[in-house]
This record gives sequence, structure tokens and C-alpha cells, in this order.
Amino acid sequence: MGQMRRADLEVRHDALVEAQAEVEMSRMRYAELYDGAPVGYVTLNQAGVIEQTNLMGAELLGFSSAQMSGHPLLFFLAKNNRRKFLKYLSGLRREPGRASIELELANKGGRPVAFVELVAIPSLARTEPPGSFQCALIDITARRQAEKELRDSEEKFRTLTSHAPVGIFLCDKKGDTVFVNDTWCTMTDYPAEYAYGKGWVQAVHPDDRERIASGWDEAVRNGVCSTTEFRFLRPDGEVIWVHGKAVQFKNAEDKFTGYIGTVADITERKHGETELKRARDNAQQANQAKDNFLAALSHELRTPLNPVLLLASDGAANPDLPPGARMDFDTIRKNIELEARLIDDMLDITRVAHGKLKLNFQPADAHSILHDAISAVQSDLERKKIELTLHLNAKRQNISGDATRLQQIFWNVLKNAVKFTPENGKISVETGVIDLRLVVKVSDTGIGMSADELTRIFDAFSQGTHSGFGGLGLGLAISHKLVELHHGSIRAFSKGKGRGATFVIELPFGQKVTGDSTVAKTFPSRSAPVSRPKKLAQKIRILLVEDHEPTRVALAHLLVCRNYKVETAKSLAEARTLANAQNFNLLISDIGLPDGNGCDLMLEFHKLHPMKGIALTGYGMDDDIARSNNAGFDAHLTKPVRMESLDSTLATVLATK
Repeated sequence: MGQMRRADLEVRHDALVEAQAEVEMSRMRYAELYDGAPVGYVTLNQAGVIEQTNLMGAELLGFSSAQMSGHPLLFFLAKNNRRKFLKYLSGLRREPGRASIELELANKGGRPVAFVELVAIPSLARTEPPGSFQCALIDITARRQAEKELRDSEEKFRTLTSHAPVGIFLCDKKGDTVFVNDTWCTMTDYPAEYAYGKGWVQAVHPDDRERIASGWDEAVRNGVCSTTEFRFLRPDGEVIWVHGKAVQFKNAEDKFTGYIGTVADITERKHGETELKRARDNAQQANQAKDNFLAALSHELRTPLNPVLLLASDGAANPDLPPGARMDFDTIRKNIELEARLIDDMLDITRVAHGKLKLNFQPADAHSILHDAISAVQSDLERKKIELTLHLNAKRQNISGDATRLQQIFWNVLKNAVKFTPENGKISVETGVIDLRLVVKVSDTGIGMSADELTRIFDAFSQGTHSGFGGLGLGLAISHKLVELHHGSIRAFSKGKGRGATFVIELPFGQKVTGDSTVAKTFPSRSAPVSRPKKLAQKIRILLVEDHEPTRVALAHLLVCRNYKVETAKSLAEARTLANAQNFNLLISDIGLPDGNGCDLMLEFHKLHPMKGIALTGYGMDDDIARSNNAGFDAHLTKPVRMESLDSTLATVLATK
């Protein structure tokens, strides 16, 4: 019995030893975990005195556990945080429970500023005195520093943006506004809160609101930049034009975090654009009015000249008349054509100014064109007994250009030389080659020019002090523009008053001209008799529509003399009546008629009474020619017209199928 009891005691002893060993092991494991924890642990009594701390707690507070034990935690806090801690501790006493507070630690030994988060709960350990608090100390120094840096950055950003000259806004990933600067508020006269989320859209002018809102949503969906112009409507009704731009914003890790954008006030620029557009529209209207006036003026000036030129040119070319009568007719013809040339100059200067002058570039023989231009002034040379010498020294005279306009250039320069050279004077024309360019030099012994006149010689309506010589001062201005359009140059030289003048024209070479070079003679030249196609004319029935009676009567007479069958009408209504009663081979019609337009008549006849057509009108602008061509006219003759030109056009048009 005793042996059994002894054995039982031994078993109980062994179990107790084993239990004590386990308790010791647990205590050691707890102590190891307690002291090795990455978080500081501090036990405080009701008065806030430190009773115990682990190694991390001691490290955070800056003293050993032995040094801190028995001392209030208050001593280890920054002075400006002590009142805050006492208030926190007082709250714990009244209402025990889990609570936290962020505290700044005392700056012991010059160490950097440190912050901890203290989390305290009433102690439940039996070994701790009643009313003790178990506190965890978490080092939040890095977080507080980051927060401070963030606050500093935000403050700098706000300071910077508040002084920015443009409105600045920030949006999140969804495109909702989270920030606007002071300039945005000043610009719209709305507070910042008004703009948050999608509220900013309400500040946009109602007429732009839908466009801007949908455009911004689309940009956010596609993740692209947004640039646009729109209007803000301020509460006082003032409209502000802005240029808005937004781009994606990325953080230091290059991750998309939202959008940053600007709105710049462009109201002044927009007002300037509006004024500029208004001025441009007014200028265009003024130019159009000027063009319309010039076209109408040209028509009114050309129309009365037409019957005179028709009759004079026919008389000058009529071999049945005596030489004296033919010479008289030729004098009339020449002066009518000079008058028409002045009208053409007015239209040409308008075409050049508006960039509407079209050139027909073809290989041309400059020497041949010069000969024709000289022929055009030959009668003036003879009348003033001016000696003209011609030195065609250029070994190469083939240029690329519009032959008609080139003749106009040479004719204008020669005409100018003849005008300002007194009787028995001299004019020389010389050609040569310099640096792969044809050079034409025209010199005279005329009245010369001053240095000031040389600077204005190519200006429109400029004649210097020579206003007593007649003309509008357009010839040289037009020549200057025409030379430029040929990629050449024209210059004027003079040694002074009474010492003559020299004009030098340089033109680039073109392709080689093969065969004879022909130039359209559109400027005054001597008339030649024209044969009248009697047999052909007898078979041709012409409907002449012309509201200007002198032209209608004169032209009908001349056509009948050429054995054409002619019926006349002075309006569209009369023309329709005649066309319905009989067939015609050819329509010669004015464009501007009392009851309509000759182009409309041509279109109508093309459908009902197919026939050839010649437009004979005082409207000679490029648009007028294009309209008559589109209407179906085979040719467009601008009044006044020579009878030779009409004969030639009739032969050409009637010969085509």
C-alpha cells in the first residue's frame, strides 16, 4: 500500500515538474516574443507611470527599460504633446476601452523628430496591478514625414496655381473634377465647390454645354488628351471664351492617376477674330462691289464703242473705198481700240490684284512678239518722226509664256517710250542673254525721270509729274505684274530729268520653238483687207439678239453685206418668237438683255433649237467668259470688236461640226 502511494506521488511529482518546465518555457517564449516584437509595448498604471516596456518600446522612447520604469510616460513626450496625452489618459480612466492617439516624442540627445501612434487598452493580465493599461507604440515617423511632404507639395501646388495666369483643374480617373485654382474661380465667377465632380459643366455656355460635356466624356473613355475652345457664361451674363486642354497625369511610379488641365482666356483673341472676319467680309463685299462696278462700267463704256469699231474696221478694210476714206476709217478704228485698251487695263489691274489673271504658257519666239509690238506703235513713231533702232543680239529667243500677255508687256513699254519721247527723238530696242535669261532693253531720249518717280513708276495710277501726257498710269503697273507672273523682272533706269529712260525686262528661257511662231494680234496694228465668204454666207441664217440699237443696226447691216440671212431681236421674248417660227444656224447674242440673260437663251436653244453660238458682249471678265462657255456658246467676243475678228470667229465657228 505504501509502495503504491509512493509511486503515485512520484508520478504527480514528475507531472508537476513537467508542467513547471512548460510554464517556464511559455514564459521564456512570451518574454522572447514580447522583447523581440517590432512594436513597442508599454504598461502604464492609472497615473500614466511606466511599469514595464519591451525592447522596442525602450528603443522608441530613447531609454532603457530600467531607466524608464517608475517614470511617467509624460516625460518622454514632446512638451507640446503632454497636455494632449493627459487629456487622452483622462478619457481612458473614465471610459476604459481601445483608443489611439498620435504623439510626438521628446527630442532626446538631438535625435530626429519621431512620432508614434499609442493604442491603449485596459490590462487583463492577472500579474498587472488593477487599472493598468497595456499600450502599443507604433512608429509612424515615416508616415508623418510623407504626409508632411505631401501637405507641403499640395501647399506649393496651391500657391503656384493660385498665381497662375490660366485656370487649372485636376480630375480623377473617372474625369470628375477634384480641384480648381483661384484663376478658374475668378474667370467663371463661381466658387471652387461649384466645379467639383461634373458641376463645372454648368458654368459652360448653354450653346456649348452638350458638345463640351460629351467631348470630355469621350476623351476620358478613350484615355486621350482633350483640346477645344468653348465659352463660359458667368452669373452676371458675361461670356468668356476659353481654350481648354487636359492631359493624363501620372505619379512617380508612372501610374495613371487622373487628369490635369488648363483653361486660358481667349476672349480678346476671339473678339479680334470676329472683327477681322467682319473686316474681311466688308473688304470682300467692297471688292465685289468694286468688281461689279468695274464690270458694269466696262460694259457701259464698251457698248457704245462697238458699232463705231465695227463700222470703222470694216471701212478701213474695204477695198472698194478710196484710200483717203480707208485712212479716215483706220484713224477712227485706231482711236477706238486705244480707248478699249484703257478699259482693258482697268479690268487687268483688278484681275491681277485678285489673283484671277490666267496665263496660257506656251513656247514663244520673243523676237517675233517684239516685231508685232513694234508694228503696233509704228504709226505713232512715224507721226512723231522718232527713229527706232532694233538690235536682236540674243542668240536664243525662245521663252515660255503667254504670247498675248508678252506682247502686252512689250507694247506697254514701247508705248510709254513713244509717249514721253519728243519729236525727232530716238528709241532703241536691244535683246541679249544674261545668266540663262533673255534680256530686252528699251531705251529712249525722252523726258526722263527723277529718283522719286523711279520708285513709283510701276505703281497703279502713277504718272509722276507727267500727268499732261494722258492715260491712267496703268500700263506699266500691269506690265510689272505680268512680268512677275512670267517669273521674270522689269526695272527702270534714268539719269534724271531730260536725260531719257531705260527699261530692262528679263524673262526665263522656255522650250525650243519649232516652225513659225504666231502671236495673237490683240493690240492696235494696221488693218488688212478681209475677204468676204459670199457663197458660204448665203446658206447661213443668223439670229442676232442685241438690245443696243446702234450695235444691232450696224452689225445686221455688215452681216447682210456679207450675204448672211439675218433676223434681229432686242429681247429674249422676241428671240424665242423668231426661233419658234424658223430655223437658224447661228445665234449671236448679247449677255445682258432687258428681260433676261443671253446665257439662259443659249441653254434653252440648245435643248429646243440646236445651233451654234457667239456671245458678243461688253462683259469680259474671266467669270463672264466661263459662264458663256458653260452655257454652250462656241466663242466669246468682248465689245468693242473689229469686224475682222468677227469674220474670223464666224469662219471658225461655222466650220466646226
